[in-house]
Amino acid sequence: MVKKLGLIGEPYVRELFTGALLTMDLRRRSIRYRSIQAAYKITYVDRFERKHFLPPTSIDYSGFFELFYAKNIKYIISLTIGTRLHDRIGLGDIVVPHDMIDLAQLLPLKLEHEVGHLIDLGTIFSDKLRKAILQTAESRGIRVVDKAIAVVTSGLRHETPAEAKAYRALGGDIIVNHISAEAFLARIYGMEYLPLVIIAFDPADKGRKQGFEEALDIVKSKYNDLRLLISGLTID
Repeated sequence: MVKKLGLIGEPYVRELFTGALLTMDLRRRSIRYRSIQAAYKITYVDRFERKHFLPPTSIDYSGFFELFYAKNIKYIISLTIGTRLHDRIGLGDIVVPHDMIDLAQLLPLKLEHEVGHLIDLGTIFSDKLRKAILQTAESRGIRVVDKAIAVVTSGLRHETPAEAKAYRALGGDIIVNHISAEAFLARIYGMEYLPLVIIAFDPADKGRKQGFEEALDIVKSKYNDLRLLISGLTID
């Protein structure tokens, strides 16, 4: 049974849960609380440090995982938004990728030249967490798209139409940011890591790109599903 859960997200994630605040670590931008919906304690870190946006090159990914390691947290869920590349994936779908094509190459600098080339990435995302999420989704009637390949980009801008076509030709199903650096660090620290991607954007070669407020409305429409998924996790 999960006793502790690490949750990585963006400013909207704090609105997902209510509960008794246990500790707040301003240095690490983390909030730890016992959710009233879940049987475990959640330690949440804000990827953007409570700002509207930070470029991935300015995000302290290593600091997040140092914090989780210090708190003896083994299971990590990462919430982020993404772009769909295929019509079988809808706007608002929650996608659980099973593999990735890392075009961002955001390896933490202090690890890149020491052990990066020795890390086995044959199974990059946690099968345990995937199974738990899919079981919870099935039991609670929540649509979750499994078995998707995520193309990870730098996140400094949206893709161009030509890039969307190229990513699709590479075998990509969705476009996301952040998760390659996080997954790499999870492997370094021996943690179970799984991203949940909320699809909020259409690809650039399929028409108008959603604006920020429109994308945020799509994400907020999935709050209840995300609450149920995360609070319902059971891992032996």
